[in-house]
Amino acid sequence: MKNLFLLSVILFVNISSTFAQVVESKYFEYLKDAYATKSSDDVDFLVLQINEYLETFPLSQHNDEVYFMLGEMYKRDRSYFKSLVNYLKVLYLIPNNSKIEDAKTNISQIVKDHEERAFEDIQIDFLSKLNDLKTNNDIGISFFEYLMFIKSQNLEDLNEIIIDEIGYYLKHFGYKASSADQVLFWQSELYEEENDWTEASMSYQKLKALFPASVLIPQAIYNSGIIEYQEISEPQAAKESFVQLISNYAESEFAGNAQFYLGELYEEEFRDPKEAVANYRLLVETYPSNKFAVEALKRVADILLDDDKYEEAIASYYQIVELYPQDEFATEALLEIKYLYIRRLENYLKAVETLKFFAKQYKDHEDAAEYLYDAAEIYYDDLNNKQAAIDTYHQVINEFPESKYAAWAKDKIESLSEE
Repeated sequence: MKNLFLLSVILFVNISSTFAQVVESKYFEYLKDAYATKSSDDVDFLVLQINEYLETFPLSQHNDEVYFMLGEMYKRDRSYFKSLVNYLKVLYLIPNNSKIEDAKTNISQIVKDHEERAFEDIQIDFLSKLNDLKTNNDIGISFFEYLMFIKSQNLEDLNEIIIDEIGYYLKHFGYKASSADQVLFWQSELYEEENDWTEASMSYQKLKALFPASVLIPQAIYNSGIIEYQEISEPQAAKESFVQLISNYAESEFAGNAQFYLGELYEEEFRDPKEAVANYRLLVETYPSNKFAVEALKRVADILLDDDKYEEAIASYYQIVELYPQDEFATEALLEIKYLYIRRLENYLKAVETLKFFAKQYKDHEDAAEYLYDAAEIYYDDLNNKQAAIDTYHQVINEFPESKYAAWAKDKIESLSEE
């Protein structure tokens, strides 16, 4: 009885397989006949039939001809990008097929002659790669390489097509493949490029759920947090994403950025300046080389100034000068310090020290001579220290002899010596 059951199963499988092959063969013959006799009114319907065939028989031995048919129809319909990807599939997905040279010829024609010049910037590189293609006998690997190629072209007109192609790949080959996380990440990026923010966010969430061990998870969490914060106005979700990234992937290249945006969320969305300052300072302490470090210290200073904490704000500005002396804001930070000493704290001696430090630290700066001259003026006008003023005017003459401030300093020395 057991053997009879097994025999029945084997016969059923064989009959089903044979039946499927017969149906596939007949379906393909139908498509060929329909393609050969089609009129312009039949194109849309025939495209639907071909796509149904590809969905039903993704591994068909006839797919080189089927993809080529699609390429031809889209080309005649001036849908050049859809035409292009189908010709590329002829090259990538079916080894040693009869349509390869025809597909290459048509691809070259589209890339060279496209009426909107969409391929102008990448034409040479694109065409050179056609001769380097190596088809893999594993169609899943070949499909991944095909996706990687069209994604690498960075053509906006291809984005929606690639999103659909990725969906097809994931459905038929992808979720068990080693490259599935990468493909899903590409899809998320493309949704971003198309400003489909909800779809992008959901795709990143899907990546995190399906492939928690992927090396792409830190970037997926970061990108998702940025979308939640900047595009779909979900600050609490963004906060959770950034905290998750900092907590679980502190060594990733995205953690520092997340730390900055966490500070910004506390400052601008949650209206919690104390937490904002703490997070900005933590960024500088933990990720001192991060691109947002100087901006974080500026934000700290701004928050402290709003709270009339002038000495602490000055300390934050000085951190910029000490830690990032070559940053373009460092010189502006020194001027902010000078203004605070004069206008808020009326500490003219500290203002002078700041100006003299500027002239020494940034001697080649276009305003260095002017600021040293200003220091001499403050000595005389605000600190009533004539000798210190004269000494500083001499310093202007010695260190910046070609500047107009050197000539003015000489006049000032003569004037003060006559008093």
